[in-house]
Amino acid sequence: MRGVWRLLLARPDAVPEARHAVGELGLQEEQVPTVELLISELVSNAVLHGARDPHESILVHATREDGRVCVRVCDEGPSAEAEVADAEPLDTNGRGLQLVDALATRWGTEHDDIKCVWFELAAAA
Repeated sequence: MRGVWRLLLARPDAVPEARHAVGELGLQEEQVPTVELLISELVSNAVLHGARDPHESILVHATREDGRVCVRVCDEGPSAEAEVADAEPLDTNGRGLQLVDALATRWGTEHDDIKCVWFELAAAA
C-alpha cells in the first residue's frame, strides 16, 4: 500500500499542495483528474468551512492499494455533518460534495476529536 500524509495550514494554497501530494501515489492515469478534483473540493471545504483561522491545520491522508484510492481530509473545525447541498444550476458554489457524491465510489464523514471527510475511488477498469 502506498500512502502520503500532508499537514497543511488552512489557507487557499493548501488546495494545490494537496493535489500535488496525491501525485506521489502513482495513480492510474484515468484516476488522476477525478482524484485531483475531489481532493480539491474537500480541501477547499476544509479551508472555507472547517477552519476558524488560517493557522489551523488540515490533515490530508491518501492511500492507494490494488488500484483503489482512499483520501481523507481532516480539519479542526466544528464537527458538523457534511451534507450534499441542493445547488441551483446558476449557483457559483456549493457543488463540492455534489461532485464527491457523484464521482466517488463511496464517501462519508467521521467525527472523533477532529472532523474528517473521506472518499474512495475504485480501481480503473
